[in-house]
Amino acid sequence: PCGSGDGLALHLGISRSFNRALDTVINGKTHLIDAGTINGRLFFSVCGVGFDALVSERFAKSGQRGILSYIEQGLTTWREFKPDKYSLTIDEATYETEAALITVGNSSQWGNGAQIAPLADISDGLLDVTVADMFTTLEIPSLAYLLMTGRLNKSGHVHCYRGKEISIRRNTSGPAHADGDWFEAGTEINIKVI
Repeated sequence: PCGSGDGLALHLGISRSFNRALDTVINGKTHLIDAGTINGRLFFSVCGVGFDALVSERFAKSGQRGILSYIEQGLTTWREFKPDKYSLTIDEATYETEAALITVGNSSQWGNGAQIAPLADISDGLLDVTVADMFTTLEIPSLAYLLMTGRLNKSGHVHCYRGKEISIRRNTSGPAHADGDWFEAGTEINIKVI
């Protein structure tokens, strides 16, 4: 684990300690896991559009690492954030929604213990889709608590789905992210499980 949030390592139970992680490499068990692609880019943990993608872009451009920088960028971004309208197709079902974010998880978390897709199973052949409705600033503490305790799916603002192929359409281009690394994406985003 050498990322800023280590979401994949934490989901897999790999220690952030170098020596313990090395011990896992030497003495651990191997498991076949799924991966995903977003517009042809490979990801192993999560990808998405909306608020988290915008924060990922600003975090990368800030030049600072660590959870405090994520929090700072999140709070700054929130002050001016407006939700987008999306057409979301999961396998054969289509949903029209206005959302703060759409995150697709192969594993459960963004990183640092923040479980955006708490029910995700990294080897079930499916991707977990988390759609978060817009919420108020006053609701952030309770949502953050659910996020950090693995119960975000219990919120009335959150809708969870599963599928193998996900298509997201939006009116304007903007950032998307794959495992926290942002990239500029168009109006159509295609995500598939491998």
